[in-house]
Amino acid sequence: MFNCHEIVVFSLDETNRVINRDHRENLLPILMRILYGKFHSRETTHTSSRDTVSNKRTTIIQFLSSCSENEINKFFELIFNCLLVYLNNNNSISLSLNDVSLKKVIPLKKLLAILQTLQIIISKLAKQMKTFSHQVLKMLCFISSYVNALTSENRIDFIEQRSFSLIKIIRQNLALRFKEIFKIFDEIDYEAEEICLTFTSYIWSQVIFSF
Repeated sequence: MFNCHEIVVFSLDETNRVINRDHRENLLPILMRILYGKFHSRETTHTSSRDTVSNKRTTIIQFLSSCSENEINKFFELIFNCLLVYLNNNNSISLSLNDVSLKKVIPLKKLLAILQTLQIIISKLAKQMKTFSHQVLKMLCFISSYVNALTSENRIDFIEQRSFSLIKIIRQNLALRFKEIFKIFDEIDYEAEEICLTFTSYIWSQVIFSF
């Protein structure tokens, strides 16, 4: 059983030399996969009131703060793989109404969980994710574009009424994550395509919904 309090005893900081530098390259990918599995596990030891799934995930993210940016990016790729597979290698998102099938949608609860996970990561690992922040921006734009496609006029009648409250929460979380990204990474020079993507997938849709 994974004890979230025991993990802090083991440090990944290169200065502590707990892991031999020659072994680090081969060991870290294995460790990342173990932590990824524990991160998504809902099991707890129930030994204290602090032993919750949320606290466990926060502890894992804090534990990774001593990793290099490159190493942490590998963990990010595991966590957000279900979104990254939709994103191509440039700053555009290949997504249209025809790409979103109501029979094969990404579950709304999964999208919300991703946004909530991002909140923990941004608050704990901001210094190590400057490079990955560009991917985060693309993921946020994708989620916004995805939700907009699901709730378009020709599809809205097929969505269950109970799902609209969840969509509202997703949009609220999207607004918070966009705000955090641009506030924390305000010194990053975003490319014109990324700014354009933010406007087309999120900002303009918010303007439309406000009327």
